[in-house]
Amino acid sequence: MKKRTAIITWVTYKNFGTFLQAYALQRYIISLGCENHILDDALYIKKHDTIVSFIKKYILLILSKKYRYYIRCQCKSGKKYEQFKRNSLIIDNKMQKLSALDAKYDVFICGSDQIWNPLFLKNKFQDFYYASFTSKPKIAYAPSLGIKRMPEGCDEKMRRYVQSFTHLSSREIEGCRILNTLVGREVAHVVDPTLLLDSCEWNSLVHSSMNTEDKEKYVLLYFLTYNKTYINVALNFAKSKRMNAKIFFIHKEYYSIPCEKIEVAGPLEFLAAIQGAQYVFTDSFHGSIFSYIFKTQFFTFKRFNDDLETNQNSRVENLLFRLGIPQYLIGETECNRIFSLDDIDFKAAERQIAPFIESSKSYLQNALNNN
Repeated sequence: MKKRTAIITWVTYKNFGTFLQAYALQRYIISLGCENHILDDALYIKKHDTIVSFIKKYILLILSKKYRYYIRCQCKSGKKYEQFKRNSLIIDNKMQKLSALDAKYDVFICGSDQIWNPLFLKNKFQDFYYASFTSKPKIAYAPSLGIKRMPEGCDEKMRRYVQSFTHLSSREIEGCRILNTLVGREVAHVVDPTLLLDSCEWNSLVHSSMNTEDKEKYVLLYFLTYNKTYINVALNFAKSKRMNAKIFFIHKEYYSIPCEKIEVAGPLEFLAAIQGAQYVFTDSFHGSIFSYIFKTQFFTFKRFNDDLETNQNSRVENLLFRLGIPQYLIGETECNRIFSLDDIDFKAAERQIAPFIESSKSYLQNALNNN
C-alpha cells in the first residue's frame, strides 16, 4: 500500500515561484512511490481589505483608466493561476475539519517557501503551516524563515511549533542555524523543491502546455519590488544588445516603462518567458532558479537593504553561492558591473550544485522511509 502523504504550503498566494515549488515538491514525492495531496490553504490565507484601502481602490477605479486596466490584467492573471492549480496540482480542498486529516494521511510535509517566516507568527491561522493539528509524523522540507536573525519575542512560539517534527530542514543556512538553536538538534540544509526536478521535466511541462515557437530575442525583466535603478539598467542593457525588453506586469507603476509588456501571466507563462529569453534581470529567488534551470543568462539584484533585520537577501545569496556565481548578485551601487561580467558557465554551475541536490533528495527519501 502506498504511503499517504500531504503537503502543507502556500497554494493560494498568487506568486509564480510559490505555485511552482508546490508543483515540484508534489511531483518529486509522487515519483518516490507515495500518494500525495496538497492541503488547500484558502481558508487560512484569506485577505480582507480595510475600509480605507477599499475606498482608495474604489476611487482609483473611477478616476484612473490605467488602474482599471491593471485590475483587469490582474483578474486575467488570477484565472491563469487557478487553471494551473486545477490542471497541475493535486489539491485536497475537502478539509474543513482538520481533526479528520489524521485518518486520511500517514505523513505531513511542511514546505517550502517562507511559510515559517517568524514575522507571520502573529497571524491567526499560522499554526496551520506547522501542521499543529496532527499527531502523525511531520517532515519539514525546505521551509524558509526568510530572515537572518530571529525577531525578538518569537523564540518560544516557534520552538513549540517545530519541536514535534521528526525531520527538520530549511532552505537557507541562516534558517538551519536558527532552528538548531531553538530545538538543539540537527537541521538539514536542502535545496528549494524546484531543483528536485531536472531541466528535462521543466522543459516538458512548458512544451506540453505552451506554444514556444516564438524566436524573438528579448531581455526579460522580473522584479518583485519596483526599483527604478534596476529597471533602467536592464533597459540600457537591452538597448546595448539591440533586443526588445519584456516585463511581467505585476506593478501598476510599470505602465510608464518603455517595454513590450507581458501583461497576463500565470506559472506556465512565467516559465515559457524565462525559457525563451536571452537574458533575465530579476530580484526574485525563483526567477534566478529558473534562469539557471533553463540555462538563460541572468543577473540577480538585491531586493532588500542589507542593514535591515528583516531583509530577505539570504535566499539569493545562498543560491548563487551554491551555484558558484556569487558575483552575479548585484546591489544598487554595483549595477554597472553587469556590463563587464562574463556569461555564466552553466555546466560549471551544475557541477557545483549537483551534490547539494543529491543530498537534499536523500534527506527527503530517508525522512519518508523512516516515517
